[in-house]
Amino acid sequence: MFGHDMIDAKTLIQKAEVFIGDAAAGDLLKRFKEFVGYDDREGDVEMGPPGSIRTGPPDTASAKVADNGESPSYRRLPESESRLACSGRDQLCKSVLNNDWVSHPTWASEDAGFVTHRKNSNEEALHKTEEERHEFHVILEAMSRTIAHLEPLNLRIDEMSNEERAVFKLKPDLGGYSKALYQKTIKKVYGDNYWAEIWQGLQDCPSVAVPVVLARLKRKEEDWKRVQREYNPVWREIDAKNFYRSLDYQASNFKQKDKGWITAKYFVTEIESVRTEQLQKRGYDPHAAFTQSSPGFQLEYNFEDTELLTDSLELVHHYLDNHQLQYGLQERRRLNRFMRSFIPLLLMQSHSDQAPKWTSVDLGPDEEDDAEGNKGHSGGGRSASGGQTGGVAASDLRNKLLETARERRTTSAPNSRSTSPGLFHHEREAQRGFEPQTDDIWIQESVSSLPEGTPRSGQTPVRRRPFFANERFYTLLRLIQTMYLRLNICKEQGAKHAAQNHGALLPNPVAVDLGLEDPNGPASVLERAISTLSDGPGSNVLWKYLRGALVKLWDNDMDTSTFEEQCRWFFGHQSYYIFTLDKLIIALIKQVHTIFTDSKSQELWLLLQKARRIETPTTHDIIRYRREAERWIGSADGLYRIEWNRLGKAMRIQLVGPDDASVDEAASASERWREYVDTFITRHRTEWLPMAKDSRPLRSPFIRRCLPEEDTPQSSHCVVQNNLAIRISLGTYKMFYEAGTEEFIWQRRSAADDKLLRERAAAKHEERKQCRLLQ
Repeated sequence: MFGHDMIDAKTLIQKAEVFIGDAAAGDLLKRFKEFVGYDDREGDVEMGPPGSIRTGPPDTASAKVADNGESPSYRRLPESESRLACSGRDQLCKSVLNNDWVSHPTWASEDAGFVTHRKNSNEEALHKTEEERHEFHVILEAMSRTIAHLEPLNLRIDEMSNEERAVFKLKPDLGGYSKALYQKTIKKVYGDNYWAEIWQGLQDCPSVAVPVVLARLKRKEEDWKRVQREYNPVWREIDAKNFYRSLDYQASNFKQKDKGWITAKYFVTEIESVRTEQLQKRGYDPHAAFTQSSPGFQLEYNFEDTELLTDSLELVHHYLDNHQLQYGLQERRRLNRFMRSFIPLLLMQSHSDQAPKWTSVDLGPDEEDDAEGNKGHSGGGRSASGGQTGGVAASDLRNKLLETARERRTTSAPNSRSTSPGLFHHEREAQRGFEPQTDDIWIQESVSSLPEGTPRSGQTPVRRRPFFANERFYTLLRLIQTMYLRLNICKEQGAKHAAQNHGALLPNPVAVDLGLEDPNGPASVLERAISTLSDGPGSNVLWKYLRGALVKLWDNDMDTSTFEEQCRWFFGHQSYYIFTLDKLIIALIKQVHTIFTDSKSQELWLLLQKARRIETPTTHDIIRYRREAERWIGSADGLYRIEWNRLGKAMRIQLVGPDDASVDEAASASERWREYVDTFITRHRTEWLPMAKDSRPLRSPFIRRCLPEEDTPQSSHCVVQNNLAIRISLGTYKMFYEAGTEEFIWQRRSAADDKLLRERAAAKHEERKQCRLLQ
């Protein structure tokens, strides 16, 4: 019985103990248990009887989670469940089937079945066509089985005599193996009102009913097959139309949410949240701020393909060129000039690197002259002369300066550039760059105390050249980065297909021979594009076609549905990124217009041109650049530090706080100390020190208008000596006065003053003598 799996090992041992005995033959019973494979530790486990049906639910509480922790949905069955006897399993089943682990989705209850989740209307259409196709298949299959069962009966009836036909009857299942299948077929053919009568006739008088029903079933089968052939092209078209749309399930939601993802508020919130997380991780230590580095850059984006960046700007120009009613000629020229100057200047590239792309675009007669004129300047895009490379027309900027002159005069410092006579003054300032200043240095460093070859404070060359911008420039760069990222996804996907010779996208030769391939479909379009746009093996034809398709779309030579269908075929489920490219370009153009109309942004643009003209910027140059940018931005807007890494081709963005340093390139404690000293000797706020929340800017203890003029001649009788020296500790940043140094002011008397004082003293002496005599 044990050998035939009729009893289990536990039952066998229990029965054997009666015959062998436990006390007298302990060793024999132990060897018998080892032979059977029985373990005494499993004796308490309750096993179900062999071949029995479980009368209650399994104990789910005793199921244990997987030991390796790979997935929470796997559970190990208790031994009472995994060791149930089963007479239907052979040795192969026992060796390959799983009895220990069971899995179930954690998001669903085990009491409910699996429910399909349909995510969009395109997937609904696919489900509907599949249900229709399945219904036709089930009906035709049922008819063919019913006909196959009735045909032998019909042949048998034909061979019967009249007497045999009269007494011939069929059972309720018509002598077949599936009564329900035959009933379903009869009900489908004759309807709900007559099928019961026909079914009873097949049982009572099959000699009459079978030939009639069989003939009708054959006619209906032909009709259903004809309808199926007619519906096949319809189903095929629906599947081809909705298949890639169903895979691109994010397109509809992306179009709605993308409006909020390309706004200035979203970009600012993103970088502020990253900075908040950085500050929380670093912590706050007001007593040792100089020992901590700044939070660093919050965002970093790679622009490895600079040619793609140029193509992106070219697409912006094409979009403007095809929307002349919305944007006038002057606006389009201003935008193109600004983008041709701003991007190369920010990336520290020469204008000639991007000239081939832009010269192929029709800029108009005036713009062509400007482009030719700009080529003569050294530095290309860094030129600020001529009144056009600044990104703003001369007349517009002149009017804007006249309108805001009074406001700047009241809000800016006395030496502000807002009181400049006009545009050419700004151009001359941009050409000169940052001139060396000494009035912002309040303490000089002793040259004798420096090691040989060490530059003086503030004269250390910096490795990174930042662009201090406001929220408007930051938003513009984020829009450019977003556009680059989305186009780069498509370009990389096109390169992958080009490496595979576009084998998965080309039309199926068998489908072409059968006439099933759409001549205007994406596969056929790609085949024609390869023949016209390919430059050889490995050519990125999809990227070239995408650029042309975007221009056709904006020219109204291609409808939106065709463009999206082709993109889904070429780029798969990531194609939805370029469906809203026009909205992104519109936002970019509006942002450039905002920069044009903002005087502060124009000043920051001029400051960038001046900063880029410095061949070897120093620490003090960067500090002055930042303080000048802060003066124009004000406290209401944030200060953004944007740096371009030429070697890594990456752009890093930092939201600069009041405690952050202007130059943060120190790799050691001594370099950090050097940067601190560079800021300490200037009249600006010393960096690397924490700023209290309730701190206020320091005010001078005197009125500036009471100060003497710089050219006031000093008296020759006044001796001033400024020899007081201080030292700053490298470890603690504490300030110490150096022994043996001092500063003093000594005013020497002239001969006339000395004579007058002597006479006055003599008169007082005589007066005192007379007073003593009178007493």
